[in-house]
Amino acid sequence: MGDKITSAGALFPDAAIDQVRGKQFVLWQGSQAQVVPAAEYGGHTYIPAALSPSLEKVLHLPAAIEDFRSLEGLIGELSEGVTSCDVGLDQHATLLVAAGIAATWVTDCVPCPLVINLWGDVGVENTLLDFMGCVCRRALRLVEPSLRELSGLPTGLTPTLILTRPSKPVLSRLVMAASGHFFARGEVINLQSPIIVYTSQPVQVPAMSIPLPPATHAVRRITKLEAQKIVDRFQPRLLDYRLKNYQEVTNAQFDVPGFCPEVRQVARVLGAVVQGSASLQASITDALRGLNEQRKGERSQTAAAVILEALLAASHGQAPRAYVGAICDLANGFLEDRDETTRLSPKAVGEILRQELGLVPRRRALGYELALDVGTQRRVHHLAVAHDVLELVAGCPRCQEMAVAIPRDSQPALGI
Repeated sequence: MGDKITSAGALFPDAAIDQVRGKQFVLWQGSQAQVVPAAEYGGHTYIPAALSPSLEKVLHLPAAIEDFRSLEGLIGELSEGVTSCDVGLDQHATLLVAAGIAATWVTDCVPCPLVINLWGDVGVENTLLDFMGCVCRRALRLVEPSLRELSGLPTGLTPTLILTRPSKPVLSRLVMAASGHFFARGEVINLQSPIIVYTSQPVQVPAMSIPLPPATHAVRRITKLEAQKIVDRFQPRLLDYRLKNYQEVTNAQFDVPGFCPEVRQVARVLGAVVQGSASLQASITDALRGLNEQRKGERSQTAAAVILEALLAASHGQAPRAYVGAICDLANGFLEDRDETTRLSPKAVGEILRQELGLVPRRRALGYELALDVGTQRRVHHLAVAHDVLELVAGCPRCQEMAVAIPRDSQPALGI
């Protein structure tokens, strides 16, 4: 018997353990599952974490494990559960929420923890949050949690954090902490928690944005008895999904290169969640197109996008360099042509070039100069695609490169 390690769960190359109700583990090994009081692996003895009765109850730990049967069936039933909340989500949004619920069960296997932002009129979110609290993995509904408090949770717990109208600083810190490591009480903590956040307006952090339609009828809450039935129906099957699929999810290579960076990351996560089902991956991609177009539209109207348009004009004019002052004049000209009242200063343009676009002008006798060498031109073109402002120009080598790299259905029109 080796060292004793207290944990709420762990994934290994050929086995996995996950804590269930009653301070026990489900041990998954050799395609077989069994409930055990402790587990041996790699010369260590794993002991279930000591959870207070109140915490165990709030987490809705499953009591056992049950065959989830198929990805399509599981996602379909989750979608039906979302629909039963009667919040008026369309088919695409319902699928995204259902896949997002499944993502909370493999958050330690996907590229990054998912952030789901439900937003709309106050009150319309209640039933859906009740349902998600029953089916998301180890859901914790919290008010303004601190990183110090979260760092005290047992190793391997990786709860789903459900927040209602948190302050912007708290949400920003949690999103940053969930995506990496942070120090707390002299230890390195890896939170890895998915976040579901309800707000009245869309959040300003990267998230899968789900607008909630205005309520046209009385909003019903899920009762305790109904909640327990939902827990008992879904949790054992979602646990089975986690233990059977974590390796496939970890090794998934799903990607949608034509999406803007923020939505592309969401697609990578949700596509990995349903790895093995090409039809679900295609449906998720279709469901995300609306969010992608929205994000691209938002990015194309930023100051950074206008500056990129100015840099493209200089690059397509075969200028060897561009001065910050000239870039500023071009950008302001574009804004004036669009009847925009905003105007940029050379100082603001310089800061955006450095801090947002990663382009560093050099001080010269005539001002700050940005060399438009091949490397810089490539970066400008790539950034222009991400901000949805690239118009392919015939005869431009960089545009020809982008035409090869961009998926055909995402290519901008070819200009003259």
